Amino acid sequence: EEWALIGPRPTMEDESVREDDLLLPGMPPASLYAVLDGHGGDRVARMAGDLLPREVRAGVSRLLQSGGPAPAVADAERALIAAFERVEAQVLEMARPDNWI
Repeated sequence: EEWALIGPRPTMEDESVREDDLLLPGMPPASLYAVLDGHGGDRVARMAGDLLPREVRAGVSRLLQSGGPAPAVADAERALIAAFERVEAQVLEMARPDNWI
C-alpha cells in the first residue's frame, strides 16, 4: 500500500523503493528502503528507483567477491554510496542527450 502527500501539484513526482529482502548471497537478510525526490518531474525518480536495488545488489556482490575478511559496516556504507553514484551516472547518461533534466 502506498501513502503520499503531494501538496498542490497535480501528480506525485517522488518514487519509493521497498525491497524487504535483497537476497544477497553470503549475507544475512537485508532490506532497502528509499524515497527519491522527483524535483520537477517523476521520470528521474522512477528511473533511479528501478536502478537502485540492482546496483546495491551488484555493489554488495563485488564487496563479497573481494576475497578479504568479512565485510564491516564501513564496507557496506561504501558499497551503498558507490551504488548511488552508479545510479546517478546512469541517469545522467540517459537523461542528458534527451535534455529532460
